[in-house]
Amino acid sequence: MLVNLFPSPILVIDHAFHNPDLVATVASSLVEKATKQPDWDCTIQTSFAMGGRDHTVPALRPFIDVVEELAEQYAGIYFKRQPVVRHCWSNVADKGQYQEYHTHLGTEGVAFSGVYYAQSDEQERLTFHSPFQNIVMLNTPPLQQIPAKQNRIIFFPSYLAHSFKGWDRPMSKISIAFNFSLK
Repeated sequence: MLVNLFPSPILVIDHAFHNPDLVATVASSLVEKATKQPDWDCTIQTSFAMGGRDHTVPALRPFIDVVEELAEQYAGIYFKRQPVVRHCWSNVADKGQYQEYHTHLGTEGVAFSGVYYAQSDEQERLTFHSPFQNIVMLNTPPLQQIPAKQNRIIFFPSYLAHSFKGWDRPMSKISIAFNFSLK
């Protein structure tokens, strides 16, 4: 399903992997190994502080291969070049934990970003923030929410600000985030 927001194009793919439980197990074990807290204002547990190198972990390589194949759908439409994972990190959000409004701009060589939900409650939402919040656009609210469903992957421009709220989630939300460069 291709969705245009603000009009920033995102690509949403459901049922992305055959074994999301295995991906969730590997991702949560990577987060457990992370010892340094991120330097941003959020409460999630993440392996981001380890350099965004989860894609080099052998146990994740088959998963990364599929991610890059799926990313070709997005890159083929907007960039006409082949994507490759440049950064990858795992995240775990428990009860009340959140991720503040942010973009993935400012990192050299990043063309677009993505997130995969290995474990998620059906009420989770990824909020995208319009890059045009100070401009009145007819029929376009400044925030759009996409359900962060389990086994869903979302690709989006790295300039598109996004966040998720803390709430009384019944299970940990486990996600893997990516930045892509182009060959």
